[in-house]
Amino acid sequence: MKKRDLVDTAENKQVLVKECIEMIKDKFSELIYKHDGCRIIQAMIKHGSMDQKSFIIDQIKAYTVQLMSQKYSNHLAQKAYYYAPPA
Repeated sequence: MKKRDLVDTAENKQVLVKECIEMIKDKFSELIYKHDGCRIIQAMIKHGSMDQKSFIIDQIKAYTVQLMSQKYSNHLAQKAYYYAPPA
């Protein structure tokens, strides 16, 4: 997709996050320890709807301790904590 084809609105960003979730499916555990994967998931958490944020955080919640101790993944843990929906 070309950037000029999309207008930066919350709806368009949520559609892109939905497409990313569908592509990743059950492979969150493979992406969270890689530099590029962490950046993608961080952006998904930042720009997703509350339901999407909850889903993503639920997928990575089991790996929280390992995320905080890794070189790149600690930023993902911080972003998940910051954008987590209120309990």
